[in-house]
Amino acid sequence: MSNEDKPHEGHPLFHVAGIVTVVQFVLIFFFSDPKVPALFYTGWGIWVGSLVLGWLPIHTLRKKGRVPEGESYVKTKAVVDTGVYRIVRHPQYTGLMLFNVSLVLITQHWLVGVVGAISAILAYASTLQEDQALLRKFGNDYKKYMEDVPRTNVLLGVYRRLSRP
Repeated sequence: MSNEDKPHEGHPLFHVAGIVTVVQFVLIFFFSDPKVPALFYTGWGIWVGSLVLGWLPIHTLRKKGRVPEGESYVKTKAVVDTGVYRIVRHPQYTGLMLFNVSLVLITQHWLVGVVGAISAILAYASTLQEDQALLRKFGNDYKKYMEDVPRTNVLLGVYRRLSRP
């Protein structure tokens, strides 16, 4: 069985990042001290954006990734470069990192910030692993995609989309 045929189990660092994010989320019930309303409301705005980046890829990959019937949405057979994937290569990882940031801004507590930073670093490291796995799977098609679309920088991705036809 080739790596491509094996079930997608995700990268271990991403699993650890998810566990650390759960810890961060639990901490918000014990450590919250929002003294700056602008940060609090900005945090909620980022939180909504993180949810969009977390869920939108599921629909996009199923629709455009030539996923075999009955398989998980991550079992794509093609490089997907439309929809949210025109903005960032790893929207779900980016969504997790933004979720971490949003909880820090909402709670404005240092402990939530430290735990969130650990999760975000692990999630970002997972994107590096994911890029390598996708390069092995899709070769030059993915290499070209990497040159066109930023890994996690949403602002750069939006700018590139708006500045090109």
